Amino acid sequence: MPTTSPLVCRMHLAQVLLALRHEAGLTHEQLAQTTGLPRQTLSRLENADRKPNLAAVIKLLRALGVPQGDSRHQEIIDLAMEAAEAGWWDHRDHAAMGDRQRVVANIEHGSDAIREYQPFLVAGLAQTEEYMRCRAEAAGGQHSEAIVAARLRRQQLLAAPDAPAYSLVIEEQVVRRLAVPPSVMLGQLQHLLKLAEGVIALQVLPVDARLGEGFSPRSPFAIYEHGDAPTVVVVDTVYEDLIDASAETATAYSTMFDRLSRAAMSVEDSIRFIREAAARLTVETGLGSTPNGS
Repeated sequence: MPTTSPLVCRMHLAQVLLALRHEAGLTHEQLAQTTGLPRQTLSRLENADRKPNLAAVIKLLRALGVPQGDSRHQEIIDLAMEAAEAGWWDHRDHAAMGDRQRVVANIEHGSDAIREYQPFLVAGLAQTEEYMRCRAEAAGGQHSEAIVAARLRRQQLLAAPDAPAYSLVIEEQVVRRLAVPPSVMLGQLQHLLKLAEGVIALQVLPVDARLGEGFSPRSPFAIYEHGDAPTVVVVDTVYEDLIDASAETATAYSTMFDRLSRAAMSVEDSIRFIREAAARLTVETGLGSTPNGS
């Protein structure tokens, strides 16, 4: 099992190789002639499109002036080896987990910090099994159990000794809107309270929050930090996730998240707000006791 995200390592390797090529002043055509590698291989390495071939990386390093013995050589080889590793998400047991979830599971793995904004639904890392199942079935129901199993597997990283610092900002409507049956929503709210009092920094963004100047988010997004590797931003759109590891995008979304966090309720007030919502739902549905035991 890799210790960090192979995909993030791949993105890091891509940035390193691109920088070395620019430093050497070589075009793809020139580098292809020097190494004997197809231009397509060079392009894929610099765009992190495929798992790297170690032999190809060694040829590139030699051509780019980083021969064996150079202090950078072994660091880049180690990075390429990590980028080529397989994780639990690649196992055939999780073949039906969905491509989008597979990529997110990869990026999450080994992260130091995760900052996430969710305007419509509870974030996957904070969902109960029942909530997951309802949402998977609402999306069509195909492979719903495989999707649930993989999401539960992903949540194990929050319980690990080296768990990432996880900050989550959710819109008020995520708490108030019944996107699942009332009994499932009540259990979800109680689970959020448990997480907020333990492993995550959870904040609720009120409808009337004052966001101040700057761009406002139009979609859910998450920011993943991996030590010295590039910070990766994943923006959740309707049909695909947009993944960007550029410094400019990381700065823009980090600034946006900080603005959302400042405008949101404090963690303490958010816990109080969710507890009150759970209490109201308990009374409305007659389901069990309120979260404070009354």
